[in-house]
Amino acid sequence: MTKFLDLCNSYKISRETYFKYRDRSFLFARELIRRYADYLGIPEEQLRLVPLNEEPNPNKTYSLFDAIHLNDDSFWHLGLQITIFTAPNQYPRQTLLITFLFKETDSGFRILISEDDPGHIINTGNESEFLAFFDFLQDTIQQNFETGLQRFLDTSAPLRTIGFIQNDT
Repeated sequence: MTKFLDLCNSYKISRETYFKYRDRSFLFARELIRRYADYLGIPEEQLRLVPLNEEPNPNKTYSLFDAIHLNDDSFWHLGLQITIFTAPNQYPRQTLLITFLFKETDSGFRILISEDDPGHIINTGNESEFLAFFDFLQDTIQQNFETGLQRFLDTSAPLRTIGFIQNDT
């Protein structure tokens, strides 16, 4: 075999390795989203996958393939929008964006919801690890709603605009 064919073979192996990794990661992402939807008991129309590397089009339905990307930080990035409300079929409604960052490690998939999250290890098919992560996520979201106003009031900013923005023109 020539040196050139050695290079071609290395390239082929590299691509095969990447695609196997990507496929395992996509299977994990599908399982994560399916299990999380089941955990929440959320109607399908209240859930939406969105990309995190671009502004999502509000009129587009994104597939997992469209919504996920491998970022420079070596984590897969996937956005999940959840529409919550005070009562069904009533306003106000709010869209929550949950950021999932994950990558495969020797001990399972390491998943984070933010860059300062220490992370959680989840093995595909391990119900208790998924539930522990979902409980953490639920507590984090609820705590954000419960303490959000106080955190806002406790933070000082030189100038804040609240309410309507008026143009001077």
